Amino acid sequence: MNENIVNFIDRLGFYTVEPSYLEHLHLQDREVQYNPEYRTKVKPYLGIVVNCNDQMFLVPLSSPKEKFNSIRNNLYEYHKIFSKEQKLIGILMIKKMIPVTFNLISKIQFEKENKYHHLLTEQLQIINKQKSEITKKITTFYKNKLNNKFVYGSTNLILDLKILENYRKIEKSCDHYRMTVFIYWVF
Repeated sequence: MNENIVNFIDRLGFYTVEPSYLEHLHLQDREVQYNPEYRTKVKPYLGIVVNCNDQMFLVPLSSPKEKFNSIRNNLYEYHKIFSKEQKLIGILMIKKMIPVTFNLISKIQFEKENKYHHLLTEQLQIINKQKSEITKKITTFYKNKLNNKFVYGSTNLILDLKILENYRKIEKSCDHYRMTVFIYWVF
């Protein structure tokens, strides 16, 4: 029985991730994609957000590249997105998904004049139509990783969950420190 334990969050859309968190993850898990330009460039690190056993994950979206042509779409590590004309217009990198929280992500709102607006809208519509197939792939990947199965070139979900937990503790202590300093400053 292959029960899906994954669902899409209610606000289906594309999200960006806080660059400092990505950098923190990348320093400890080299399979987490990070580029210092994520802090300044228009084209951010983006993806869809899903929920697996009450933990949110961001599944990165990549633009089509020549190397993706040889990847079979039936693999659970990826999900290719094809236009109505059967042209590859994007790929969900399931094996590169990372744990996130709402305070680490921001939903992307593109203006209609933006050159990516049409493409992202089309990709999102296709993802929405293929939710069932995508959740099956993510569920398979998630279960395999939790059972310590090796998936070449994938993020280390177990390590990344621990890193997220530590990152949240650091954030809380920084927030507490900022609050203490602010209270001290005010009085």
